[in-house]
Amino acid sequence: MPLKGCPQHLDLVHFPERWALEMEQHLPQYLLRQRWFGGKARTIRQVRLVDSLILPPCPAAEGTTSGSQSAFLHRSKPQGNANGSSSATEKTGIVARDGEQVFWLFILAVNYSDGCREFYTLPVTVLPASLETSAENVILRWSQPDNEAMIVDTTRWPEFWLALVALLTRQVPIMGTAAQDQKVPWSVAHTRGFTLAQAGPFALIDVAIFTGEQSQSLAVLRQTVVVKLFRRLEPGINPDWEICRFLTEEQPFPHIPTALAALEYDMAELLPTELQAEVSAEVGSLGQVTTLAMMTSYRPNRGDAWTCLLAELATACDHVLAEIDRVGVWPPEKYRKPVGSEDLLSLLLQLAMGDRPEESFSKAPDGERSIAAAGSYTARMGLLGQRTAELHLALAKSQHPSFAPEPIDLNWQRTIAEQCSRQVREALALLRQRLSELPPSVALLADRLLQREERLLTRTSELGQRPLQGQRIRIHGDYHLGQVLCTEDDFVILDFEGEPARPLAERRAKHCPLRDVAGMFRSFHYAVASTWRSLPSNLSNVQRERIGRWLREWYVETSASFLRGYLQTPRITSLLPTRTADVHLLLSVFLLEKAAYELAYELNHRPDWVEIPLQGLLELVGDTRPLLSVP
Repeated sequence: MPLKGCPQHLDLVHFPERWALEMEQHLPQYLLRQRWFGGKARTIRQVRLVDSLILPPCPAAEGTTSGSQSAFLHRSKPQGNANGSSSATEKTGIVARDGEQVFWLFILAVNYSDGCREFYTLPVTVLPASLETSAENVILRWSQPDNEAMIVDTTRWPEFWLALVALLTRQVPIMGTAAQDQKVPWSVAHTRGFTLAQAGPFALIDVAIFTGEQSQSLAVLRQTVVVKLFRRLEPGINPDWEICRFLTEEQPFPHIPTALAALEYDMAELLPTELQAEVSAEVGSLGQVTTLAMMTSYRPNRGDAWTCLLAELATACDHVLAEIDRVGVWPPEKYRKPVGSEDLLSLLLQLAMGDRPEESFSKAPDGERSIAAAGSYTARMGLLGQRTAELHLALAKSQHPSFAPEPIDLNWQRTIAEQCSRQVREALALLRQRLSELPPSVALLADRLLQREERLLTRTSELGQRPLQGQRIRIHGDYHLGQVLCTEDDFVILDFEGEPARPLAERRAKHCPLRDVAGMFRSFHYAVASTWRSLPSNLSNVQRERIGRWLREWYVETSASFLRGYLQTPRITSLLPTRTADVHLLLSVFLLEKAAYELAYELNHRPDWVEIPLQGLLELVGDTRPLLSVP
């Protein structure tokens, strides 16, 4: 049975078994179309619905716009009684009982042909087939003599988010599919000091649904709270909720969203018998409760740092092109060698530590001041480096076993070296498989990288050859410009979930904090590479070469500014090795690990972006061709 113990008295609120069985047949095709589904590179053998939560009707919402009303008008439909009276009302939008909206939050077990299994959340409702909606949201359609309908993912509907907020604030009871004598595995957790005033009331018009590329689903309500639905589930607390709650309750950190509430599920409860042993084996020391959704405060902002930075770079590139046309030979070379033709990481460390003079964008001659549009952003990255260090210090300030710092030792170093080597080998194996699918220019880069596999593996093995100093702490784990919001004069750091493709145990593990620093370096590289790819196609080779040189130098100065702000933060050195050579080694290994992770990700999800991690990996092994050069 796909659903266990569904109360029969719920009528339309009860999700019929025939719907569930048919939905299971359509889910493999549906999942493969979703950005948040992480199993696209595997073969799905079967999808099962293993449990569900009925989201009770949300409190009546005011302020609905006419557009929203048109999609969710009530219409009466006689059911069952000879006199035409009706015990239920059907909406043109969401399936309803007694005029109230109904949603189901399912837990899916996705079984793969290799014997592995993953769990996902899927919120659904049933709509009339005549309602216009994006095909991307439709799981299945069916037609019967008296009914044409479709089952859809509800995350594009504001009513679902209002219902989820009502559940998270405990304004409505939990209605699971447990039998009366069974423990309900669903629960809601609140942070200390949480009040209803922090979360509503809200109306449909207040809901802004985020539709960008990400592995979770998210909505903002009246610029007051942010609600996130986690798609992939593993036994154990999600580090996003865990860290955000820690930085709200235990070590208050002002540069994050405030944690408010979470929806949790005990994965040892209500799963079919054949799954119980496996779940128990997977749980280990992580605990049995997983996080399905969380709610945090909304922080006013100008957008994420990735978007802000790309806009700055686009404006700056226009000015650079104008200067090239005006003076011909601009910009002058700032460094002894073109960036990319020497050890880039050594250059960054020298600039950050003041061992090498730097010609700053802010000191540009008057004729070049306009080109410093991106220079102000370079200076701001120093502040982001400081905030990053302050975050690490806050995460290290605890004696709780999940957060207390632990010393770096040779055993840990060898474990990380092996993990990194495995990441590199798997990424390069995938690259070989996809080589014939790449454009010729990218295939040439890929071939050059494959010829340097031994050099990559030699670099990773160096980490396990001599003991290093420093501390292992909880870190962000997936740190890049998209995880940072820009305020008027500061930053807000968010999304502590870690890299979605990694197992939960790895995402909750303690690491050297330089791993986050390496992640931001890679994000700066993605920014300049993305800007380079967006240049007008009609530029001459001379123009492209000179603007490429400017972008490379901007990357160096921005990365150095970030690293300088990080290293100059008081007390941060207590977490790091004392020798510059050891800092260099750790950063180089973490950069290599991150770029290899990016390569595998892009091959599976965004093949058009494969060139960027290829360039990063080639640079890390001393490839003589500078980044962003003219082919």
